[in-house]
Amino acid sequence: ASPVVCNYALPCNLYKMNKQFPDCAFSMVDERSAEVIQQVQNGQVDIGFIVGRSDAEGVVETPAFSDRIYLIANSTTQLPEIEDIQDIKKLPLLMLNNSFSSYRLVRDYLRQEGIEPEMLNVSSTLNSTEAIKSAVSAGYGVAFLPYMAVKKELYMKEFKIIEIPGFDLHYDIYSIYND
Repeated sequence: ASPVVCNYALPCNLYKMNKQFPDCAFSMVDERSAEVIQQVQNGQVDIGFIVGRSDAEGVVETPAFSDRIYLIANSTTQLPEIEDIQDIKKLPLLMLNNSFSSYRLVRDYLRQEGIEPEMLNVSSTLNSTEAIKSAVSAGYGVAFLPYMAVKKELYMKEFKIIEIPGFDLHYDIYSIYND
């Protein structure tokens, strides 16, 4: 499964599946969506979970669930009021690198809003969701992350959601298997 799905959405479900089907063995590995697709196509895995749709040949996809991406900050961070999506250009952003599907979703959404990546104040580009969460926790900036990745921190009031008027970005997950 893609990293966020593997690390935040599936572990509890895998436990429940093991309880329901004790004679079956289940295991998970986190990979980028492109790698998951390739492994399903090659028959290396039976099922995969990817972000977004795939046009890969021989792969059947089924919507699994949808999550929402939020702009989050450390709960003690003082930020200027966000009146418009253009206001995010002045915030110190922590971004995942461009190999992550969530990065590409955010980038494409912002482009539709007239904001190119070079217009953003990106203070750091990191290669894992946990690294982004650690930097947000330390107060080094704000980040766009799926709810499933930050729900615990939001519940514990370590993070807060920065409301952006009109911002609505979903993170659609599909299960895939060989045709």
